[in-house]
Amino acid sequence: MGMKRPQLLVRNPMQITVKVINMLSFLHMGFRLRIIDAHVHLDRVPGEDLERMAMCGVEGCVIPTPHVVLGVLEPEDLCDIIRRLLDFEVPRGRHFGIEAFVAVSVPFYGVVKADQCLRKITKYLENERVVAIGEIGMDAGSEEEERLFRAHLRMAKDYDKPVIIHTPVPEDPRKVEVTKKIIEIAKQEGFDLRNVVLDHTGFESLDMCLNSGAMVGLSVCYDKLTPQDAAEIVKKYDGERLIINSEFGFGKGGYFSVPRVVLEMRKKNIDPKTIERIVFTNPKTLFRLQI
Repeated sequence: MGMKRPQLLVRNPMQITVKVINMLSFLHMGFRLRIIDAHVHLDRVPGEDLERMAMCGVEGCVIPTPHVVLGVLEPEDLCDIIRRLLDFEVPRGRHFGIEAFVAVSVPFYGVVKADQCLRKITKYLENERVVAIGEIGMDAGSEEEERLFRAHLRMAKDYDKPVIIHTPVPEDPRKVEVTKKIIEIAKQEGFDLRNVVLDHTGFESLDMCLNSGAMVGLSVCYDKLTPQDAAEIVKKYDGERLIINSEFGFGKGGYFSVPRVVLEMRKKNIDPKTIERIVFTNPKTLFRLQI
């Protein structure tokens, strides 16, 4: 007889997911976990991941128009993207038990006729599922980016919509400089920073963003923060104006960023009411979600 093959503890990725869900279920005891993922590109999330997100407590999400697109040569091309979010991704989310909402904007990379696109997207702002304008903002701080950013802020004021502001990734050496410029421009435009979420905030820009009066978005994904990073920030700064989102997630690691942060916060003995405020109440209030 040959030697018996050793049995592996985990045979496939699904078993890892089940372990995570079981652990989160244990953490739910005495505390109903409710999650809104405030910035997730649902069109990139496979159906099986959507189901697992719902199993982990995600009840709602906001899908922003991406800030980078390819092939938008005409305003109607951008309308096609927005229609897909509203007519396909929103029902798809609901099918898996997640109420999805949309933020619309003109991407600041890849669009040829930005002014025409701005005029075109206003027709979507009366849609009950369109809860914000975004993601808008700047990466390089160029004149063209600034011009479009200001136009978006004026539109948001006219239609009384909160905004999701993209800031450079934490590793970008321009991060602090451009984020500071973004905050200054919002103030110059007279935009109420209480209706702003400054997304992709990193350690370098954290104090500046918190001091601005805006909501501060902690994006937990492969090129920004880890779940441990986000939980450490919450532990240090409390959660009054923090929001957590998954954005692009971790690719093959799944789109479970927000539940993973919840787990890390629980491990740090952060008060359940603070956790609920960060992952549910804050985004619900900012985006005025009916959920």
